Amino acid sequence: AGIETVADVERASVKKVSAATRKGRKNLSKALKMANARLRNKNGSLRKGKTQTDVMKLAQRLKKKM
Repeated sequence: AGIETVADVERASVKKVSAATRKGRKNLSKALKMANARLRNKNGSLRKGKTQTDVMKLAQRLKKKM
């Protein structure tokens, strides 16, 4: 009975995600791919003078345009 109780609690703690949230997450994922493509070299390293913060800022701007 103890195992079933834990499973019920875990199941109850999982919340459904709204369609708008799913769409936003999907768009952010696409925007991050685009931002990384712009700000990284072919070997995957960030371009000189760029940081991961720059990648995220660009991704957020790209997401707004979607």
